[in-house]
Amino acid sequence: MSGLGVKYFPLRRAGAAERIARTHVPDGGSDRTGWQYLIEVLHQARKKRGMGIARGNRVNQLLTRDGAAPGVPAGGDAQSLTS
Repeated sequence: MSGLGVKYFPLRRAGAAERIARTHVPDGGSDRTGWQYLIEVLHQARKKRGMGIARGNRVNQLLTRDGAAPGVPAGGDAQSLTS
């Protein structure tokens, strides 16, 4: 995510029971903080790369190529969503 320009607040504790700070909260500026900011960054990166989204599909398999997982079969079709 840092490669996409995401910055984070210093590590925080998730709750009173946590003794060690280990929660990474994205910092998108004064008006864009938290997890919605992370979703926005991912959405923009996806659009820039021309990647599609297929919602409501069960994933039963990952496509693999050279040790990476570049996509998944979408909706049982031979087509796939790839990066």
